[in-house]
Amino acid sequence: QEDETFTATRVRNDTHELSEVVVRLATDVVSATVAARYDLTAAKTLLASGNIYLFTTDEDEEETIARRLAADPDILWAELNFTGGIPERYGYKTWRWGGEDPEGYVNQNAFHQVNLEPALAVIQGNDVVIAILDTGVALTHPALVDRLLPGYDMVDDDTVPNDDGDGLGWGHGTHIAGIVAQMSPQSKLLPLRVLDTNGRGNTFTLAYAIEWAVAHGADVINLSLGAETNSQVLRNAIDRATAAGVIVVAAAGNLHTDVPQFPASYPGVLSVTAVDGKNMKADFAAFGRDWVDLAAPGVGITSTIVGPHGIGYASWSGTSMATGFVSGAAALLRQQRPTASIALIERQFIQTARNVDAQNPDYAGKLGGLLNVAAALELDPTEAQLTPTPTATPTPTPIPTLTELPAVTPSQTPAPTQTPLTQPTATATVSQTTPTPVVTPTPTVPITTSLPDSPELQHKLFLPLLQR
Repeated sequence: QEDETFTATRVRNDTHELSEVVVRLATDVVSATVAARYDLTAAKTLLASGNIYLFTTDEDEEETIARRLAADPDILWAELNFTGGIPERYGYKTWRWGGEDPEGYVNQNAFHQVNLEPALAVIQGNDVVIAILDTGVALTHPALVDRLLPGYDMVDDDTVPNDDGDGLGWGHGTHIAGIVAQMSPQSKLLPLRVLDTNGRGNTFTLAYAIEWAVAHGADVINLSLGAETNSQVLRNAIDRATAAGVIVVAAAGNLHTDVPQFPASYPGVLSVTAVDGKNMKADFAAFGRDWVDLAAPGVGITSTIVGPHGIGYASWSGTSMATGFVSGAAALLRQQRPTASIALIERQFIQTARNVDAQNPDYAGKLGGLLNVAAALELDPTEAQLTPTPTATPTPTPIPTLTELPAVTPSQTPAPTQTPLTQPTATATVSQTTPTPVVTPTPTVPITTSLPDSPELQHKLFLPLLQR
């Protein structure tokens, strides 16, 4: 359905939002001045101290306006409000309902595969906050309800980030939250809805949510989403988060490609690809020698779900699921080393990962190694112990007061209802009559806008850097 703010003659663009541009103004430049100069409306401010704004226009030529803005000496850079979303192309249609019994969720082999048990005997993620930026979370799911902090719905602009849609993204955030919850059983989850019912979102909203999460106590941010387009506003938000000591984990993508995806390929982000139960690369999973950091289970993963069947458990496949394993492990490591730098955290995971090149000769050195939680925490006596070189902790960048969205006084997470569980459930102990669907990689539609002809403007206009 087309956004009512757009003219009826324009269809939705799957590479960027229509009639929107994101800009960073030079120091001391007032947004009202720029808005008047180009007949724009300043819709939202992302970073007050960074002078970053989302402008809207009644015109249909957002690309032309972005070029004009980039040529203005009062503007440091300008870009379209790019879109992206969940890597799983067919969304909930590819997961397999498992019923209401959590047995297959709690006791699945994937947790043993990443050597989780020795770690949980000592560390369980107490007092660590993990932000789940996704389609929202089923707020009344019995496995999650006691773990959830008051979050925010950036899509509908309210304090109820419920995963209640019926589109392709249905249940995605809930599934990721369940994986994270099992990996770090004493951590709190901060649900932020940044993707619509079809699992689609934009870079400005995502950047805004990252800032929101940091400002409200997140220690780890899970991003089981991505796009093929580089975005300055997203990079800026992630840089600020990691500078503040927040661990950011992102999905490498389901395009079976070595082309870097965003935000997974940004510096300081733990990029995660997927392997199956035999540590072989999932057929859909991305790979890359220089930008994929870790591999984790991502095929037939059982977790919490909400969907056509109600609330329960289901199995799903994707690098999104693999990302949840690493985010949970990151929470354990953050509890163990509360002042460790992001560089040290990354190195600890990467250097203790299990080599899977023998199982993946065609992708040797391109999967990053299998997550090994106990070894990363140096709790497994059978693993070589790592003593990383100390790395200076970056000075946290103050997070400015966010504008536009209400201050965080969200209503309490709804109490669990007594309605019978009738939603997607883990696949383990429930007999299945439908074969497990094969996950088809979900390509994010590439942006096809060309870069400006003038070389002087190319460094200011952040249009797509990758085209397919």
